[in-house]
Amino acid sequence: MTEAEAWKEIHNKMNEPAVEIDKALSSQTLVYDEDLLEIVLLCQAALAQDSPYDKVYYIEQVMNHAFGYITRDQRRRVDEYLANKDYLPPTEIIIDTN
Repeated sequence: MTEAEAWKEIHNKMNEPAVEIDKALSSQTLVYDEDLLEIVLLCQAALAQDSPYDKVYYIEQVMNHAFGYITRDQRRRVDEYLANKDYLPPTEIIIDTN
């Protein structure tokens, strides 16, 4: 192995963890701590017995906070999820052979 090849190998090994960290961080979204706290408080209010509004109101408020953080691609995925009704459990077809 030449000296240049050795240096190249060292350089590549030094950069491998950085690439893995970059990949891991690329799928993360930073959320303002006040927004996260507001989401938690809204969830708690929705579960409280003496909440002045119904649960749907609080869910809509949480969605408003969360939607501000998702990308256009993620919004497209939400639209597909709703259009395909992926939230429904799979249907089980039972055929009676008697």
